[in-house]
Amino acid sequence: MGGIGHPVPPRRSASLGRAQSLVNLRMLRPRMDDARYEERQVSLLRTNASTLSLGCDYLYFIAEKPERFYFTLGVAMAYWSFDQDQGAGKLTRHSTKPSAAAGVGYQWSATLGAEIRYLHGTTVQTASADAVQAGITLRF
Repeated sequence: MGGIGHPVPPRRSASLGRAQSLVNLRMLRPRMDDARYEERQVSLLRTNASTLSLGCDYLYFIAEKPERFYFTLGVAMAYWSFDQDQGAGKLTRHSTKPSAAAGVGYQWSATLGAEIRYLHGTTVQTASADAVQAGITLRF
């Protein structure tokens, strides 16, 4: 998420999903993402932002089985919440917007992998919420 031309890193972010095999090369991964962003202050206006999204990723493994390199494409609906405080009063705004993601990953073992993806979305009105996300994947 960016604001006034500056990127804002998430203060806390978590993701939960479960991959389901379709055939040897493909998987679907329903997911839920939760992110809380750093508080921003411009003059007297303080803004806190958070998002909760539900979506699904399509994983395509290059090998004949779910290991090594893979590509991912995903879609989600993101619920955004903004709390703004000017000192004289507090305003809360909410919106639900679609988002899309594309990335690559590497599965080291049946339980451990890593992924990097580009996420494109919007927040309230047309404010951009583009991000690059990197993470470790664990399967149980």
